Amino acid sequence: MGLKRNIVIDSHKFDVVIIGAGLAGILMTIACGQNELETGLFEKDTPGGSLLKLGEIKNIFGYQKITGKDLSYSLFTQAKNNQHVKCFYGCVCFFQRLENGRYLLATTNNSFWEAKAIIIATGSENSYLPKELITNDKKLIVNENYETIWKNIYGLGQIVDNKKSVDILQAITIILKNLQKDNIFHK
Repeated sequence: MGLKRNIVIDSHKFDVVIIGAGLAGILMTIACGQNELETGLFEKDTPGGSLLKLGEIKNIFGYQKITGKDLSYSLFTQAKNNQHVKCFYGCVCFFQRLENGRYLLATTNNSFWEAKAIIIATGSENSYLPKELITNDKKLIVNENYETIWKNIYGLGQIVDNKKSVDILQAITIILKNLQKDNIFHK
């Protein structure tokens, strides 16, 4: 006779979960928080992604000159200071669609979370994603609206196709419009 395991769903239920805190993930988090969406941002390591490898950056987001590390810190601080945003360290290792249309996510530290929508902004890292979402060249399958083949899951940034920052901002706008259309926003 085996032991029964009780899985306890964490009390946090989000409108949106963003996986990855690089430039795309942090900017998406800021946009969701500003639109009063209850947002969970998950990062497996250090926020900033490839920004941390950059030296001086000129003329970006209102800064004349800033290092990638300082820009990352500034944007991440702005995101986490929003009352609608919660930031977590740990790797999302699994997700599945529930009968109620929401998604259940599991992290490597055995935490479980629910979300109405998921935004995958993991740079080039996609090893945990369901195989149905990945093409042969290891890119996330998305359409022109950054939607995957699963409802309310979006791909953003490098995992889609090495986008420039202006493309990331355009993608964020498109995703926000889709979240609004799909009633993820509060009424």
